[in-house]
Amino acid sequence: MSLNLITSPLHLNTYGQPTSVEDLHNHQLIALKSAEDHRYHWRISDKKMLLKNALQINNSFMLLEAVLCELGIANVYSFFSDSNVKRGDLVRVLTEYPQDIYHVSSFYLQPRQNTIITIK
Repeated sequence: MSLNLITSPLHLNTYGQPTSVEDLHNHQLIALKSAEDHRYHWRISDKKMLLKNALQINNSFMLLEAVLCELGIANVYSFFSDSNVKRGDLVRVLTEYPQDIYHVSSFYLQPRQNTIITIK
């Protein structure tokens, strides 16, 4: 599972297409607020980008909704955004700047058996 910088087509029409990580400072950014890290940064191409004056949201579903409502650019897990990108509701930006791939596992108990789900 990867992170992707996504935005709405209208946001790109209004603010233009970013061509570098530095260009992101000229855009409205939407950050996922983490309880563990209050500095709000994105790691893109081994660079840590500190987010200044970004809209902060503490829920991944609401983060996606904010992007769909044309509020800016967010860094969203692919499994949240892929269907919207395929439909054309959202657009990936700066795809030439790689981000880390994450492996997420979930463990939950069911009656009489344990199940592990891994998303890649």
